[in-house]
Amino acid sequence: MSYIPDHKIQFKYFTFMAVLSITMMIISMLFTYRIIQLGPFTAPGGVFIFALTYTVADIITEIYGLKMIRQVILSMLFCIIIFNVVCLLLIQIPVPENATYVEEYNLVFSHNINLLIGFSVSFAISDFANAYAINKWRILFQGKYFWLRSIGSSIIGETLFGIFAAALMYTNILSFYDMVKVISSTWLIKVSISILAAYPATTLVELLKKVEDIKSIDELEFKQLYL
Repeated sequence: MSYIPDHKIQFKYFTFMAVLSITMMIISMLFTYRIIQLGPFTAPGGVFIFALTYTVADIITEIYGLKMIRQVILSMLFCIIIFNVVCLLLIQIPVPENATYVEEYNLVFSHNINLLIGFSVSFAISDFANAYAINKWRILFQGKYFWLRSIGSSIIGETLFGIFAAALMYTNILSFYDMVKVISSTWLIKVSISILAAYPATTLVELLKKVEDIKSIDELEFKQLYL
């Protein structure tokens, strides 16, 4: 027997959360090859923003459901591809003889083919795994312990991203030792940020549930979304 919704709902903050996710992902991608040093740790410059993308994805999954986060992930993937392809095309356009910073632009964006393939594959696999993990655990724990589920699913996503990023994005520009150092340091930093962000994220989830008037995601899935 099919359920016919008797009303439609319009989310107030879904669009903002989706755009925020896309913005954070592109910022992180731009600084992928900008390696920074934090004490004993060596990591990409966008590591702090990138770690929070999993937390934001967890919030979207918890509030708006698995179907909606899939739409966000696919939209992000599409935006990443467009961004990299456009950048690759733009650096091929001839420039005036007196143009400045041409070599610098070419150096920065010449790696975009690696980003296009490596980042897209790593991001898609890790983000889908993160979303499915927190959603499965939501069912298992009956919607409780969001902070714990967010940490666990983020660790899964961050681990998968690190594995695929190492294979697809860093093998051509870093030695094996430096690659292991960067990936391991990045993983530790991202996990630490995910743990620190878990409590504020839990508070935000509770607030959004009230603002969006959602008692449970199971109830939401029977409603017709009007976006």
